[in-house]
Amino acid sequence: MSESPHPRDQWIEAQLRAVPMPEGLLDRLRRTPLSEDEDLDALVREVPVPDDLLRRLRRLPRTPTWQIRVQWWVTAASLFLLFGLWQLGLILSMVGSLPGVGWTGKGKKEPVRWSGQFTEPLATNLLLPRQSPEEDSSSTPSVQVEPGLVRVEAMPSAETSPPIPATRDWILQRWGVARKELALAKTLVKWPMMASPVSVDWEDLWTVPLPSPRGVDPPLVPGFPWGEYRRWGVHPFVVPAAHPSLTVSEVPLEVSPASFQLARMYLARGMLPPREAVRTEEFLAAIDYGYPAPRAGEQMRLSMWAGPSLFRGGQFQMIQVGVQAEFLRDADRPGASTTLVLDCSRSMQWGARWELILQALELLKTRLGPQDRVHVVLFDTQAFAAAEDLGREDMSELLGVLAHQEPTGSTNAAEGLRHGYALARRYAGQQRRNNRVILLTDGLVVFEPSVGRRIESLVEESAREGIRLDVVDLGQERLDDQPESSLVRLAELGGGKAYRAASARQILWALLESITGQVQRVAADVRVRVVFNPRAVISYRLLGHESKAIVGLTPPRLETDFYSGQSGTVLYEVRLAPGAADEVIATAELSWRDPRTGQSKSVQQKLQRKQAAGSVLQSPLPLQAAMLAAQTAEVLRESPFAGWIPAVGQPKAVLEAGRQLDSRILAWPSVQQMLDLLEKAVTAKPYRASGIR
Repeated sequence: MSESPHPRDQWIEAQLRAVPMPEGLLDRLRRTPLSEDEDLDALVREVPVPDDLLRRLRRLPRTPTWQIRVQWWVTAASLFLLFGLWQLGLILSMVGSLPGVGWTGKGKKEPVRWSGQFTEPLATNLLLPRQSPEEDSSSTPSVQVEPGLVRVEAMPSAETSPPIPATRDWILQRWGVARKELALAKTLVKWPMMASPVSVDWEDLWTVPLPSPRGVDPPLVPGFPWGEYRRWGVHPFVVPAAHPSLTVSEVPLEVSPASFQLARMYLARGMLPPREAVRTEEFLAAIDYGYPAPRAGEQMRLSMWAGPSLFRGGQFQMIQVGVQAEFLRDADRPGASTTLVLDCSRSMQWGARWELILQALELLKTRLGPQDRVHVVLFDTQAFAAAEDLGREDMSELLGVLAHQEPTGSTNAAEGLRHGYALARRYAGQQRRNNRVILLTDGLVVFEPSVGRRIESLVEESAREGIRLDVVDLGQERLDDQPESSLVRLAELGGGKAYRAASARQILWALLESITGQVQRVAADVRVRVVFNPRAVISYRLLGHESKAIVGLTPPRLETDFYSGQSGTVLYEVRLAPGAADEVIATAELSWRDPRTGQSKSVQQKLQRKQAAGSVLQSPLPLQAAMLAAQTAEVLRESPFAGWIPAVGQPKAVLEAGRQLDSRILAWPSVQQMLDLLEKAVTAKPYRASGIR
């Protein structure tokens, strides 16, 4: 028998042996379970404890011997070593899996270049099964199909025209359930794919909040509540009587609804958006107010309304300033053959850029002419043709397919352009249509020198053949309004223009100008100026447009250009002083420059106290919708003004109040989207930076 690791105490052993055994104890132990014998428990409790036993037990050493300590340390060191090796292997596997990074045989990391070809033959009709390699032939026959979305003609040979790219299985599945048949001509790619440098695809790239747009810098004058502005991060109430500069308010009119789209993406996954990503002015821009159109011969129209605050009441009034540009009529023109080259890489998830493209195409379908034809190429790491020869009656089905496309992969714009030009050349010269290739991307386009030269040569050669290239830059991370320089150069080589777009409407205007050849800009250097009457207004605050720049060093650009049908909204909350009914509360002035003649124009409108609505439901419909949008943003961004009245400081209360507004605005699609957002916000979880994967 091995010796016990604990030292022996002879006195304790003797004391234990001297404990008297109760009479009948052993017999009872043999016959009865201990847990069911209460008499036995009582007998055991009656056993006397020897003197000094507990004291001697406390003195026994409790630490293990050095052998046990060594065993414990060896076990701990082994576990630590195994955990470290597991972490190292995980990191190496992550690095090895990054797109664009590979290992060469010499142990050096080099960029991975795709230089292969399509290895499987491609079906000539999406409704036909794929052929086996033995059944494939060197030439592609013409396919006759019933009238549908795509009409397939005889394919040109690879020597005379670049090949039409492949499509993916999901296109087959989506179009397979459509009402009409879709057939895309496809052949083997005969020459290597041209890849541009790829970027790291982060899983949660879409959750990155957009850089805050530059807002309005507070005036550097006495009387402005700087302490409240710094503490709250939102525009506080300003007393116009404190300083003459505080009576004037100027804000930018061009606002993108990007943060509204971002909030919808968060809430679609059951999480509230981060409060710093919510911009009140962008929620206001998400509503289509239906402002009155300019009168005949006018380019711009200014509207001004006032009514009781939906969420505060009392002496507080909401003042809305609305600006509406004229709608240009489509001129008589020949049809256009337009090839849309759409970037669907992972970066298009950022700022809901892919959603903006879908919204713009939804608006475009009603503006296409009967002779217009649309072709679509999608690209990420690779490129493929999604549809061709579509008319305006087919756009709804195309949108249904594109809605299931999940942006992924890296930005291979070179391959997208090559496939786009191949598709455009197939329809060049048909029925005297203008031929256009339009590239829509987020601006992250960098070509290798060899690839760049080939693309530039392709673009220049196609321009000489009458195929024009226009580029739409969807990048939203820059504060200026200029497209990416590399995209500007591409457009110049292709004989076209480069546009900058941060909203669905801006994308639409760029597409319309490219397709129709008609300039969509109706007013330049548009600017709005609101002057408050200090005798009628005790205080006012601007909703949204907070500045993130250093105050006083980088003043915002207040002028902007307005395009066909564009609108702008400014919303104030004011506290009125007692006064006469005909007293002027505020005066708005709208100024702009006619881009055709260069002539400066302006219009003014005064708002009197008697013009303010008597109740919320009596307020004009645009004002009711604006109050709903503003309060939604104020609650989501946890503005201190949203909680002044606790009853309306939660999404559920805002939702209930919104449903009680005029039934006519509840039918507006943009208002329905706002209410849907509120419904999701009621049950959404709080935002956590690492909560979505």
